[in-house]
Amino acid sequence: MTVNKHSLLPVHLRMSRRLWMGIFWMGLAAGCGSGETSNAIPDTLVLADVKTGMVFTAPPETAIPAKHPQTGKPTLLRAWYCPRCRTWHPVPPSEVLQRNAKAGKCPKTGVALQPTGPLPANAIALDVSP
Repeated sequence: MTVNKHSLLPVHLRMSRRLWMGIFWMGLAAGCGSGETSNAIPDTLVLADVKTGMVFTAPPETAIPAKHPQTGKPTLLRAWYCPRCRTWHPVPPSEVLQRNAKAGKCPKTGVALQPTGPLPANAIALDVSP
């Protein structure tokens, strides 16, 4: 009785070379998409008032927490976007986000918030000039 030496190999090693090459090239193509990623600072910062939920836009160099233009109180925090309910929500500083997993989730849907999203149409432009 002759034993095929390939039948003694584990299944993942018995796959044909052509199949492995196909998997390799598909993986390579998936990882090398044409989508542009950049570490550039966005030119607009989205802020939300922790008291009222009002949304503001400001230059990226704006100090956080920012002062509300009407009350003068520092209640404006950086806002992140919920793709499910399509709204911007205030988020705490990054130190709190790292310690508390729930802090980066939407309070309405529980979905993880994203730091970027479409600029809100109803946002008020914040004037931070001295």
